[in-house]
Amino acid sequence: WKLMVSFIMKMKAKPEKLLELKQTLQALIEPTRKAKGCLSHDVFQDIENDNNICLFEKWESQADLGDHLRSDRFTVLMGTKILLNQPPCITMSEASSSSGWEAVEAVRNT
Repeated sequence: WKLMVSFIMKMKAKPEKLLELKQTLQALIEPTRKAKGCLSHDVFQDIENDNNICLFEKWESQADLGDHLRSDRFTVLMGTKILLNQPPCITMSEASSSSGWEAVEAVRNT
């Protein structure tokens, strides 16, 4: 199996800065997806609270994520802190395997 690294960043935008935050995140999507080792890069908005935004990335390796964290793209992302009500909550984790829908069905059928 292959090691994968996930990076999750939860943000709570200041209501008057939400549009600016979303525009910045939108501009970073394609360049980040094209970065070496990026498996996915997605931005989600909470359907119950528009000001809650979650950035979810998957990387092939710790080294690839490290390169991303040192990139100009990530420097721009870190600059969005001034648009937030509080510091972002960041989680990084490694997984050696992942399960899909089949695993969910297997658990539900036991």
